[in-house]
Amino acid sequence: MGIGLVVTCLGKEIYSDCYNAGLGTVNIGEWTGLIEALDYARRVQNKYDKITIVGDSQLVIRQINGEYQVKKDRLKPLQSKALLILGTLPIGKVSFVWNRRELNKRADELSKLGLEKEHEESWWTSLKILEMAEILRNNKILRL
Repeated sequence: MGIGLVVTCLGKEIYSDCYNAGLGTVNIGEWTGLIEALDYARRVQNKYDKITIVGDSQLVIRQINGEYQVKKDRLKPLQSKALLILGTLPIGKVSFVWNRRELNKRADELSKLGLEKEHEESWWTSLKILEMAEILRNNKILRL
């Protein structure tokens, strides 16, 4: 799966990245991209009042917005990861908007470039998820 991430501010590209996330379905790729976007939002949250994550998967955007349920068992852990990161951000800081793929050409281009790269492990490992879940479970403040 190739993952492409594009960050813009006032219409100007300020950051982009791509990588190969290994094998998986299109929906797994879309959720993985959303997780990477949320991680970026978490890292830059103090620089911006509001952050809008635009995705070209209408299904995933509707699922993260709570309009649709995630029914596939293989997607539920990814949804949990996304919600875990979202929970570390101030309420209302991040919004999610769907945009047609043809209007999201740069991210699509980057995802194709990501396929050409060697498979990389994202920083987002199972161990990190367990550590974060443990921190949240113990009602500690999470600062990454």
